[in-house]
Amino acid sequence: MSGRAPPAPASDAAALLAAPLLLAATIVSATRGMTSRSLPPVRTYTLAVNPTALYRGWLPPPAAAAAAADGDGSGSAAPPLRFFFSVRQDAAPRLPAAGDAVLLTAHPLPPPPPGGGADVDADAAADGVCAAPITGIAVIRATAEATAAAAGVATIPYGWVPAAAAGGGGPDLASLADVSAPLRCPFAGGTPAVPGGGGAARACAPTGRPAAVAILRTDDGGAGGRGPAGPPAPPGSVRLAVAAVPPPVAHKYRNPDGDGPWSVTLTNDGAAAVALPAVPVAVTPHRLRRPSRVVLWSAAVTVVAEGGVYALPPPAGGEEAAAIAAVAAGTDGAHVEALVLGAGESATVTVNVLRCGEVEWPKGGWRVNFTVGVGGLTGAGGLYYLDTWHDKLRAEVAPVAPAYKL
Repeated sequence: MSGRAPPAPASDAAALLAAPLLLAATIVSATRGMTSRSLPPVRTYTLAVNPTALYRGWLPPPAAAAAAADGDGSGSAAPPLRFFFSVRQDAAPRLPAAGDAVLLTAHPLPPPPPGGGADVDADAAADGVCAAPITGIAVIRATAEATAAAAGVATIPYGWVPAAAAGGGGPDLASLADVSAPLRCPFAGGTPAVPGGGGAARACAPTGRPAAVAILRTDDGGAGGRGPAGPPAPPGSVRLAVAAVPPPVAHKYRNPDGDGPWSVTLTNDGAAAVALPAVPVAVTPHRLRRPSRVVLWSAAVTVVAEGGVYALPPPAGGEEAAAIAAVAAGTDGAHVEALVLGAGESATVTVNVLRCGEVEWPKGGWRVNFTVGVGGLTGAGGLYYLDTWHDKLRAEVAPVAPAYKL
């Protein structure tokens, strides 16, 4: 049970802006799979592509490197990416032809629950290729106008929108391509941010918050990656993963995806330390010991569920709330730096998706999909919600209203 698909975008521009995964690619093949006998039928397909540019999301390092190396995907030793998707409709969709240059937007489906199996292609997996089931796919012809818009989206953190589109008017390709246009973010004014956002060229108009999407190399200096940030890190070096937190009481048919809390993990798969300006860290110096560091996840993580964009505040009275207050007051020299991950290091936070206040939680049992974003990185999750089990859990947490609709 994959849950409700994301709402169909109103335009190509809306599809580009809302996509957790956005890449330019050359079609290698588009093949039809099985078709169900339901009414309307469910039609399955496989797309094989050579990526030529990655604008948002994550690809395996070989594919990401191929996209960054020469800009056209040719001459790369990386095998094609294979994406699996299905549509429920009477008429078969028009598939792109081999050799077509396209922009591909997609919403990767969440991982299956433990023991639930995985829908992957064995040959692709053996080749180390991204073989992910996806939904909400859009294949857009790579015109000059659409490609410029995709490049503009690459400067917008996931969950942010052009300020002109936040009121419900919706973006167009020209406004997305305008990298000087002001943005709007879901974070409240005064929420701490890394000064300069690692060289971010854009900012949120209402709050002044930098639109940090870059991942930068940094010199760890033998001290856990605390040196100054440098040039961009290799493509695909940092990934974001989400996973259900095992519940205190697990039941196969009631809460296979847990009770609402999900872990969000950033992992540096590269060989060198990297700085993530999208993730602020509150640093408080001390005379006799190392500075204390608290990652301000509530100022970094966005959750998009059923089109609503949420920034989840930290628990009142917790370490993060105290660190935010210290930074705001400048207590003991408290200030903000970018999160740094050494080679192989990870950083994890838990978010409770039951706090998303305007999700249409089902009556009965159904999976509700959501996407987590940190800067330009995204990860997919999906909570199987059973009203007789989760309604009482949802009543125990403070709901948060979305900042706007994406």
